[in-house]
Amino acid sequence: MFSLCYAFFAVYLLNSLHDFHVSSCDENCADKPVFTPSRLVVKFGDPTSATCLVCQHNCPNSLFGLKKSAGQNLITTILWKVDSLTEWDTSPECYYTGADNNHCCSTLPVTVYQPPKNVSFSFLNHAGPMTAGHPYTLQCHVQEVAPVGNLNVTFYRGQTELHRIQSNNTEKTPMNETFTLDITPSKEDDGGQYWCEAKLDLGPEGPQTPPVVESGKLTATVYYEPQLKESSHPDLITVTKGDRLQLDCSAVGNPSPSYNWTLPSASGSPFSDDILTIESVTLEHKGQYICSVHNDIGTVTVKFNVDVKDENSADKPVFTPSRLVVKFGDPTSAKCLACQNTCPKDLYNLEKCVGNVTKNGTTISWEVDSLTEWDIDVIECYYTGNADNQCRCTQHVTVYQPPKNVSFSFLNHAGPMTAGHPYTLQCHVQEVAPVGNLNVTFYRGQTELHRIQSNNTEKTPMNETFTLDITPSKEDDGGQYWCEAKLDLGPEGPQTPPVVESGKLTATVYYEPQLKGSSHPDLITVTKGDRLQLNCSAVGNPSPSYNWTLPSATGSPFSGDILTIESVTLEHKGQYNCSVHNNIGTVTVKFNVDVKDENCADKPVFTPSRLVVKFGDPTSAKCLACQHTCPNELYGLEKSVGNVTKNGTTISWDIDRVTEWDISLMCYYTGDDNNQCCSTLPVTVYQPPKNVSFSFLNHSGPMTAGHPYTLQCHVQEVAPVGNLNVIFYRGQTELGRLQSKNTEKTPVTETFTLDITPSKEDDGGQYWCEAKLDLGPEGPQPPPVVESGKLTATVYYEPQLKESSHPDLITVTKGDRLQLNCSAVGNPSPSYNWTLPSASGSPFSGDILTIESVTLEHKGQYNCSVHNDIGTVTVKFNVDVKEAFIRNFSAPYSLLQRHLVGEEDKKGGGGEARRPDQHQPSPPRPLITELTTSSFLPSVMDIQRDVLLFYYTQWCGFCSVLNHIIIQLARLLQGNSTITVARVNVARNDLPWEFMVDHVPTILLFPRYR
Repeated sequence: MFSLCYAFFAVYLLNSLHDFHVSSCDENCADKPVFTPSRLVVKFGDPTSATCLVCQHNCPNSLFGLKKSAGQNLITTILWKVDSLTEWDTSPECYYTGADNNHCCSTLPVTVYQPPKNVSFSFLNHAGPMTAGHPYTLQCHVQEVAPVGNLNVTFYRGQTELHRIQSNNTEKTPMNETFTLDITPSKEDDGGQYWCEAKLDLGPEGPQTPPVVESGKLTATVYYEPQLKESSHPDLITVTKGDRLQLDCSAVGNPSPSYNWTLPSASGSPFSDDILTIESVTLEHKGQYICSVHNDIGTVTVKFNVDVKDENSADKPVFTPSRLVVKFGDPTSAKCLACQNTCPKDLYNLEKCVGNVTKNGTTISWEVDSLTEWDIDVIECYYTGNADNQCRCTQHVTVYQPPKNVSFSFLNHAGPMTAGHPYTLQCHVQEVAPVGNLNVTFYRGQTELHRIQSNNTEKTPMNETFTLDITPSKEDDGGQYWCEAKLDLGPEGPQTPPVVESGKLTATVYYEPQLKGSSHPDLITVTKGDRLQLNCSAVGNPSPSYNWTLPSATGSPFSGDILTIESVTLEHKGQYNCSVHNNIGTVTVKFNVDVKDENCADKPVFTPSRLVVKFGDPTSAKCLACQHTCPNELYGLEKSVGNVTKNGTTISWDIDRVTEWDISLMCYYTGDDNNQCCSTLPVTVYQPPKNVSFSFLNHSGPMTAGHPYTLQCHVQEVAPVGNLNVIFYRGQTELGRLQSKNTEKTPVTETFTLDITPSKEDDGGQYWCEAKLDLGPEGPQPPPVVESGKLTATVYYEPQLKESSHPDLITVTKGDRLQLNCSAVGNPSPSYNWTLPSASGSPFSGDILTIESVTLEHKGQYNCSVHNDIGTVTVKFNVDVKEAFIRNFSAPYSLLQRHLVGEEDKKGGGGEARRPDQHQPSPPRPLITELTTSSFLPSVMDIQRDVLLFYYTQWCGFCSVLNHIIIQLARLLQGNSTITVARVNVARNDLPWEFMVDHVPTILLFPRYR
């Protein structure tokens, strides 16, 4: 206990002497103090600690301690800790004094770091496009980083690392440092994104992963001279007179190159496109064609030497039409006049690979019922002259097929994009021919982004994917990207050309917060008791969050966009920092607020306390300058507009017509101490919306269920817009409510949007919006409300069956009626297509298939396909047809009519005839009803009664035994009007054979409602 107290006293004494004066220190002693950890890496301002084992064996005395520039050590542990490390160069030293008064010590290496506060990227002494082959310097500026010697800076183009640089600076405090890298860009760098990354590598004791800060990305535009797409062509191009000539001078360059053709004399008008096409060459087209391709960077020249071969035909065959464009599978035809005058011989004909040829004199007709070959290329018409030379004419045939499908997507990306990052759009076109005639256009909304033509010369149907690189910005958020494939087949092709559009993809672009209000005063002065409102509103995607740092003692934390204090006090004076952040970035706004304390004993009072007036209306207010006697006559009312009159200490202000939007009124008096006491009247000048319109953003026409759309409500000329509430409706159902965050006092026009995804139930619903200007209790009651017009929505949705289920197997008897219900609802109204079992009849396209009398051929599967432009649903009905043997031979279903003989027939007619007008009393109901041939079926088939029937004969002994039991049962049931006890003598009455029995006596029950 004594040694512990002594050690504590020694440490305290050493600390009192400023950690003792250690004149020399031996770090190579045998029993050296050991720090845990052996090296310390700590962020500036963070807490930290370390322990030191002074001597691993017994210290020779109690003269030990820890020398440090910051922190505290506790007794003999020795523990060093700091609550907040705010020194950049600290090096704790742990020591003890040996028996020979030599000091044995160890020093703890401490690295105090601060990640870069900001990293910016730029080009040194350059702005705008670069030129390929010229030198440029990239620079990466890193701010407020420590220690800078641990900093690694990496330069990138896209995701490719260009170079890595480490700082040689040994300064420990935060520094700004700029790193540079020389580059020589080429054509391939055009559109690349340059940026840099600053990584503070603090070793294994530092944070894992190391702090990394990236700069923004700069998209490079590299200008380069034109470069030909096709590097070579024949020295001499030979073409036959009348054939098609195409010279391709296409090139790439930045800026986009221009073309200038120098043609042989008399070859036609000047031409300035990349591909020169002459549909039918003549001898005048022979010669040299020079194509000059140029932009601001350079020029390249291509020379084409063209020779036109003349077949020297005095009377050349002529095709009608001169060129043929036909859709695959369609019929087509052409005619050739072999010679316009008399052919010298009868040796003329037409060569073809498909089709039929007929002759009518010198006119040769060619036709095909269905063109199903892709590479037909040409057909040739010819005749043979007297000199046995053939004179020929060629007709070019283009077989085409419009795209079967066009799809749009982002290459290797799904989900939201980030503004300033590169992305690639891709348009996939399926089964189109000839693909060389295909033009693909990329769009954002209705804005054309770029047009691309295929260079593929394949004639059969092909799939091809076209790509376009983009760098989205904030303005692209919510835009719809799509593409269009157009097959341009020239004047001989269909007019208008076949066009297929892809679906539309709505883009979500993430971007860092951007403040709505661009500036605010350097100092905001507000009077004690007044209302303070600080607007930090910003837009961003994802929606930004707000974090306010308030002056001390000003209240609880706040996380909204607009900070409002209804009545300020002196404690509210100071700096308010608003940090607006989302996943993409952070922006900080500082507000400096000064609170003026009027410290009035008798403050002026306005009546009313707040004024709300419509622009252009008259208004007035009164101020009681001091409620008691004013100390002197120095009182008044300062105003920007209007008239003032005084009546004692009451000051009246009025104006005939308010025509200013920002009115300030201050009532005051000057006290004996020459201090002014004042009050301000808040004045709100308003104007209801002049017009409210409703529409769909970037969309017109029907919507499709399950697809996203945006409603927009456009409110014109409203003030103050910060008091505006906009409500979206479908019918009378409220969909969403939005409030403007704009603080502008003058009339503004603002558009509010709401995203929806319509469903089938929304078809025919009316969408509209309402703008309400809520000005508080001092404003007009009820508040001004303006409604938009109503838009009736048409929602397209795929067919939905009215009956969701049916039996797996439908069994029907031969000869009965079969009805299969495939009814569905859909928009557009669905069409029906039935696939019937073989030999079941002609095709059917209604919703309910009815067969009045089925046969065995109607057995099988019936498939009903219900379809509209949105989708298809298929229903399968499995039908089994059962033979009806009983019905085939039983009345009333059979053509065979039976004659049954009963007791009435045997007795000769059943009694004496009665006159129709003769009244007959109703006989009493018998206990047991005796049935005969004629009364059998009406009785047992009565659906209103249960019938218990006793079959007997007069020669059946067992029947007599049962008679008394049947009689007793009939007595018990006699009071029940829904049951009949009956019997029939089957020996004397013929019955339908299906109702006969094999044995007597027999008792059968025929239940009702069967």
